[in-house]
Amino acid sequence: MFYKRKLSVYNMTGHLSTKRKALCVVWHEGQAGRSGNDIASAVYRMLQEVEKICPEINTLTIWSDSCIPQNKNSIMSTAITHFLLNQTKITTVQQKFAEPGHSAVQEVDNIHSQIERRLKTMEINSPVALVKALQTVNIKNPFIVLQLRQFLDFQTVAKKTNLTAIPYSKVRLIQCFVYFSNTYCQQMVCSN
Repeated sequence: MFYKRKLSVYNMTGHLSTKRKALCVVWHEGQAGRSGNDIASAVYRMLQEVEKICPEINTLTIWSDSCIPQNKNSIMSTAITHFLLNQTKITTVQQKFAEPGHSAVQEVDNIHSQIERRLKTMEINSPVALVKALQTVNIKNPFIVLQLRQFLDFQTVAKKTNLTAIPYSKVRLIQCFVYFSNTYCQQMVCSN
């Protein structure tokens, strides 16, 4: 009975370095899980918010861990490409990958630590209560908390593109860019 009352809620966390802002994209297991497509939808939503917060930028760099099923795959590249095609200012998105076992996103680790400390002192009974709790984690610089309600099907599109030819297990950097209303993805593979 105890476990039947538990609802898993997922939080994709990002840090916008230029504005020193934490972004949290939240959804629960009744909506979706943690598949590559679900993570790509969360990143896509986060990119949309970054575009609103920083309308002056035209290049974004995303640091991700090297988890192939969630971050380092054709589904994520398709989501980034879709983002580039559906907005006007940003022309390039670079996705860089940390070495396995090493964190390149210390700001995000710090945000997770703040969230953990705050949630230890609270009782959360619903996803809405979690959203409100996340908004109160850092009083001086409140987190931007977004509820993910729309999950796009990037996986089906990814299967129809040539992005599956990219050797994702060896890639350290993927750069997607718009060139005369067409989008391209380049990969940079490290040599062993």
